[in-house]
Amino acid sequence: MLEARGAGKAFSLNCGPDTINAAQRSRRGFAGYLHHRIRDLRKALGFDPLCAFAVDVEGGRLHIHGAIEANENTLDVIRAALCNAGGTWASPHHGAKQCDFDFLDPPDGWAVYCLRHRGKVRRLIEGSQISISNNLRRLAKARYRGDRRRLFSAVA
Repeated sequence: MLEARGAGKAFSLNCGPDTINAAQRSRRGFAGYLHHRIRDLRKALGFDPLCAFAVDVEGGRLHIHGAIEANENTLDVIRAALCNAGGTWASPHHGAKQCDFDFLDPPDGWAVYCLRHRGKVRRLIEGSQISISNNLRRLAKARYRGDRRRLFSAVA
């Protein structure tokens, strides 16, 4: 859906230990806590970008992968806001590797990649493993309703 707007980017975000601990203790759940922190993008950009992410784990390290409405003009602002949301990452590569963007190609392949460790993540965190911005959720519902209507009118 983001790629159809010509502005979708895949992203990965490494979170600092303090952020991970706070997310694990949050009554919103891990993904809910990070979603709330990422909402600061609205202040930085002046609009709410379409965004979805999933919590992932590799080598015991929790992090997130997702997709966001972004283009070359907004990437630096989005990177700064995401890094702020992720907190201070305890790595010597902090600045260079905390947040990474890539092409969202193919989108369904990226979605599978984001969710590949669901079983492991479920054992490590409480609550939902995914977060979808409200504006993306509304857009997806509208698209689904339109596709469903066209499908049923074609077979009637």
